[in-house]
Amino acid sequence: MPSSTSYWSRVLGLLGLLVLVPLSAAAAESEAKPYPTCTREPTPNDVSAAKGAFDAGEVSFQEADYDRAILYWEDAFRRDCTAVKLLTNLARAYELDGQKANAVRALRSFLERRPESPDRPSIEKRIAALERQLEEERAPVAGAAAPAAAPAAAPAREEPAPEAESEASSGKPRWPIYLTGAGVLAAAIGVPIWVDGQSKVDYYKDLCPSDGQTPPSNVCPPTQDVTAAENQQAATDAVQQRNFGAFATIVGGGVAVAGGIVWYLLWSAEPSSPSARAKSPPSPETSFQPVVSPGYSGFQWSGTF
Repeated sequence: MPSSTSYWSRVLGLLGLLVLVPLSAAAAESEAKPYPTCTREPTPNDVSAAKGAFDAGEVSFQEADYDRAILYWEDAFRRDCTAVKLLTNLARAYELDGQKANAVRALRSFLERRPESPDRPSIEKRIAALERQLEEERAPVAGAAAPAAAPAAAPAREEPAPEAESEASSGKPRWPIYLTGAGVLAAAIGVPIWVDGQSKVDYYKDLCPSDGQTPPSNVCPPTQDVTAAENQQAATDAVQQRNFGAFATIVGGGVAVAGGIVWYLLWSAEPSSPSARAKSPPSPETSFQPVVSPGYSGFQWSGTF
């Protein structure tokens, strides 16, 4: 049973992603970065990773968790920039999440890369409708700035915008969701490492008998093509792997439970203002649309009742 430094590097890299992805998700929500030019063909590993990210995003989309769906689909498109149809999926998720500017950006990028698309007329109408909505949202802000130039007897108290008031009064932070997800993924990685490490420990217990001394220790004999020292080191690595897997599983499970409890307590609390209680979150419109991704194509139905 060989030992490898690269094995632990991969494990630590996966755990690092668990920390970086949730922490960067909130900052990525509001960024409007242009999509880079697609200048390379994806490798088979890129296509496989992109398909996994797409499938995860589709699950989140069906659960109306549009923020997470956007996170997964942006990652899928970054890995395989030839899957241009993904941009229409991203545009739909952005639109349902209220990010109209990003939806327009995704649709325009799709038309730039697929100008011969038969869906071009409908997509152009969709872009025009979104831009019209953006103009209507900006118009009240511009109109409210005009009276400020007129002289007034006393300075008027600045009122928060309706969107800001609703967001501030809801009191529903998103970090518990990311914390719960990170804990679940850490536990999911830790379990197979734990099980594999325990099986190696059991193997070396049978291979390396106790020397009968006090305190007892196990002495590993040489085997075919493997020296006694190598077997001894592999047995030590097996114990470390088992302990690491157990630690990741227990800590990840604890983090997931703690995040779930905080999530439940914060998200089940009553809004702090009457206006926030009167407003309910917008429901996504029912839609039936084609879905194309690396290695997958079909149709997707979404809606509420």
